[in-house]
Amino acid sequence: MRIGVLSDVHGNLEALEAVLRDADKQSIEKLVCLGDIVGYGANPVECLRIMRKRKMSCVAGNHDRVVLDFCAGREVEDMNSLAFKGVLYSAEKLHKSHLNFLKKLPYTLKIENLLFAHANIHCPEEFDYLDYKGFLNIDSFSGGSISKSFEFLENGQRLFIGHTHTPFRITNKKGFLQSFGALSFAPIYGSSFREYEKVICNVGSVGQPRDEIPKACYVVYDSIKDEAETRRVEYNVEKAGRKIEEAGLPKELASRLRFGE
Repeated sequence: MRIGVLSDVHGNLEALEAVLRDADKQSIEKLVCLGDIVGYGANPVECLRIMRKRKMSCVAGNHDRVVLDFCAGREVEDMNSLAFKGVLYSAEKLHKSHLNFLKKLPYTLKIENLLFAHANIHCPEEFDYLDYKGFLNIDSFSGGSISKSFEFLENGQRLFIGHTHTPFRITNKKGFLQSFGALSFAPIYGSSFREYEKVICNVGSVGQPRDEIPKACYVVYDSIKDEAETRRVEYNVEKAGRKIEEAGLPKELASRLRFGE
């Protein structure tokens, strides 16, 4: 089976449409979204509509949950001002049917030996970061979270996550962890997982990449070959940025897209 895995759309309609056009050319049998459909961008409603129309399998992201909490009058998690303004904008735009769709999203999905979560698998509802930077210092919070997720995985399982907006891979071979790909901000194009016991694959971000490459990012995984390819897709960044500014959202959210920050 060939699976397209995408994450962190964040209301960027231009990026999502470009990714799906590319995915339709890749003989993909199933699409999975790892959450954060809303937030930051100007088109949360349109992006949710596409997810529902495509009957895409989705898990919940932290921005999706914060929007739900805000709309329900519950206390929301601490967020920086840019993120929170995106949440407020999404909350104003979403209708009851959109909120019901977000409510039904699970924290994790499992397809055969594949696991899917927004941020991690050991405490998916808390959205702890598995950050390749933390991997450099195993005593750091992120490094500890990486170890916990590997402990959760069984041999032969592959975990797909997003949340950091930066693609990377961390693998386990005979108990030894290694990381490759994003440590040097280098794009990952293709790699085989066959020799590894466990794999954590971060699929990057469709709508707001932060690895200094202003192209939408997603992954195509071939379960027969046990191979993953990270694909970078050009989209109309200027149009997406202009819509953010016209919506009254912070200009920093538009400039981020132009520089992949």
